Amino acid sequence: MKKIGKFALIALVIVVLAVGISVYVANSRYEFLFAGPRVSHETRLTQGVRVRAVAKPPLARPLVSKMLGAGAPSPWILDRVIPYEAALLASPDIVGGRMDVVLFLNPQRLAPVIAPAIDAYAIPKKIGYVTWASDMFDVSTRGVLSLDGFMSIDAATIDAVKAEWGLVTLPSLPPFEGTHLGEVSIDNRDGSLYTLLSTFANQQLLTLPMPLDSLRKTIAPVATMSLTADLAGDDELAIKLLIECQPTAEPGQVTGVSFAIAGIFGELQKYAAQKGANLSGEKRTEGQTIIGNYTLTNVSALVAL
Repeated sequence: MKKIGKFALIALVIVVLAVGISVYVANSRYEFLFAGPRVSHETRLTQGVRVRAVAKPPLARPLVSKMLGAGAPSPWILDRVIPYEAALLASPDIVGGRMDVVLFLNPQRLAPVIAPAIDAYAIPKKIGYVTWASDMFDVSTRGVLSLDGFMSIDAATIDAVKAEWGLVTLPSLPPFEGTHLGEVSIDNRDGSLYTLLSTFANQQLLTLPMPLDSLRKTIAPVATMSLTADLAGDDELAIKLLIECQPTAEPGQVTGVSFAIAGIFGELQKYAAQKGANLSGEKRTEGQTIIGNYTLTNVSALVAL
């Protein structure tokens, strides 16, 4: 009996060791058993960042479930595999004549599986107007997938920014809440919004509703702008737009910006309707601030998988 007991004990130890090794190997290879670290995009922020677009995918779980339909995993599973955060950062540099770009993803689990899947999508080839540092995302930091690149800024854009804004040194980045499903922040105190739009337009990547000179005059009063989006239902977004104009902007200039926003809103309404979604809402002006509150319904029609 003692020998049988000893044999059983040895067998149990072997099983425990086998399970332990299997768990270790599986997690080290696929990172699916234990959640990875939460790493914020702010680890990649520099004083030169002027455009920041950040998504918190876990806050979209009801929408993801609806889009996946009957084949959707349980909420318990989704809550454990949806990435913590995704971000796009852009840093225009007029002096250097380039705009640095960072794509950032903080996966919760399965980073070794997600990375090759994203690489197979061939983002550097699909976005060929950006010079990328690599064809593959960098996975050297645990919990982070990132891809760096840059765009050249054309001479005409540089001259226009220097003429309108000069060379501005900004002491700090605009406020960023960081608690929304989606949040976009653009700092135009040094002309970065114009730099972005002009650079894309001059490379025939964007069709503008007005000549560049008119665009420059229209958005020159804009200091900062932010856009936030949160689920208001499993297929509905509540969107808030906040535009702060320069303290020196005259009432007529603020009104001009407001009219431009109305025009853009109208075009977005048409686009949403064509896709089967509906965009509604209104804006108001309070001094130097323009505030817009909008609702987008049937969101899944716009982001159908």
